[in-house]
Amino acid sequence: MNITDPWDIVEEFESKVANYAGSKYAVSTDNCTNALFLCLKYFEDDDLFWNNNPKNITIPKNTYISVPQAIVHAGYILKFEDLEWSGIYQLKPLNIWDGSVRFKQDMYKGGYHCLSFHHRKPIGIGKGGMILTDDIEFRNWARVARYEGRTYRVKYEDDVP
Repeated sequence: MNITDPWDIVEEFESKVANYAGSKYAVSTDNCTNALFLCLKYFEDDDLFWNNNPKNITIPKNTYISVPQAIVHAGYILKFEDLEWSGIYQLKPLNIWDGSVRFKQDMYKGGYHCLSFHHRKPIGIGKGGMILTDDIEFRNWARVARYEGRTYRVKYEDDVP
């Protein structure tokens, strides 16, 4: 591997995780909550999907507190359901999955699968997250969005506003 800047390492890590999990792409984030938030924002203005219906997102009533916070912060209407789950659940009706407590080979089954690398999770690197996807347009959008909208792979001091 030819490392010329830190983004080379990030892309290598993303590639390794995507390959292990079974997705085409992976986008690293600072945590799973922000991964979920980015996914929610990506679909926020999709009028074909929402068709002027209320933007309700339904999740299990027993989940980590930051998940409902991210849903509300992203501008959606939060609904809870009484659902037993293990390892992964969907942010219904979107094809977004909270898989923050699971990390297994070939676990990716489609959509936008968010991971956590918290110190108590399977990859305990302290803090971090990732979004698994097969959607190249999303991958390209999320790489910019996670970087405060700055040009991907360009240092702050070199980025043109």
